[in-house]
Amino acid sequence: MAEDAVWMGAFHYDKKGFNHPPTDYYLHPFMLEMAEKIGHTKSQNCFLCYGPKLAFDILLDYVKQTADLFTRQNRPYFQFIWGNSLFHDLLNNPRLGDESFSVTLKQMFHQNQLNRTALIILSDHGMRWGDIRKTDQGKIEERMPFAYFFFPLWFATSYPTHMKNLQTNAKKLTTPYDIHETLKNLLDMNSVVHDKISRGMSLFSKIPQHRTCAMAGIEEHWCICNFEKFETKSFNTSIVRSAADFVIGFINALLIPQYNHACEVLKLHGIQQATHKFYNESNSTDVFMLTIIAAPSNGVFEVTVHGNMRQWNLLGEISRLDLYGNQSSCVTSSEVKKYCFCKPKPQSKISSSSL
Repeated sequence: MAEDAVWMGAFHYDKKGFNHPPTDYYLHPFMLEMAEKIGHTKSQNCFLCYGPKLAFDILLDYVKQTADLFTRQNRPYFQFIWGNSLFHDLLNNPRLGDESFSVTLKQMFHQNQLNRTALIILSDHGMRWGDIRKTDQGKIEERMPFAYFFFPLWFATSYPTHMKNLQTNAKKLTTPYDIHETLKNLLDMNSVVHDKISRGMSLFSKIPQHRTCAMAGIEEHWCICNFEKFETKSFNTSIVRSAADFVIGFINALLIPQYNHACEVLKLHGIQQATHKFYNESNSTDVFMLTIIAAPSNGVFEVTVHGNMRQWNLLGEISRLDLYGNQSSCVTSSEVKKYCFCKPKPQSKISSSSL
């Protein structure tokens, strides 16, 4: 297991990490030392370079060395490699790794290091802030990370039905839960693959065209299938204002009981965007996707709610679309950090006798 941005790793960002190495080969201590001693060129959250090399290139070297070792020894292995340094902060930074990534994959292919390997290249989400996130395209890309699967040529011959299903499923609604089931399926390719609709389905099974977000465990806020059903709504209507006030009240309800000493009470500063979808004729409820601005933080939040003037409910989590930097440095909870705007520290009084 290896990651290049160690402080924000999958098990380290606002988490405690591991007491003991979780894998036989674990790059974290080495990357941690490099980040501390020779990390440089940091635009926002991640060091781009360790010494003279891109941090991402160090990950690629590790992938290649591992493949070299275990291919020579003819031993099976599993790698989990996660890169943040080029992909987390700036939209155009990934291009810096294009050439080295391409070279590494070509070398592995031509040296037969992928001949017994299932290679999956994926992301967890797209850009979550910045100018692109203000566009419809950015909203879609945040919710639709890529996933590429590479299998040896003989695999399609040995498992033609599995591969046909995989290719067909590229046009279906799929999620990371399905990748998990696919990995389990790879452990025993002769096991019976069930087509029963569930939250996670092997991508070697036939995923139905009519699979919905609810069937796949995707909350309404993240469901890209429903975007074409939303239409722009005026910001000044009483129902939009009511929904926005509910969101601010919901956030304050998270902050006030436990963090009132540290965080300011938020107020609605403005509504940037409101889109609407009629939800249920029987009880006259509506679904709104709102982009609102809170004061005093100027935090930009995107949220999906449903209900009416009498009662609103969240459909999924609240997204923070702007970078909040040190605004929430007074709290450690990852859930609260994106909402909290720290109160100013009280000025200490200096008595004349101590001068």
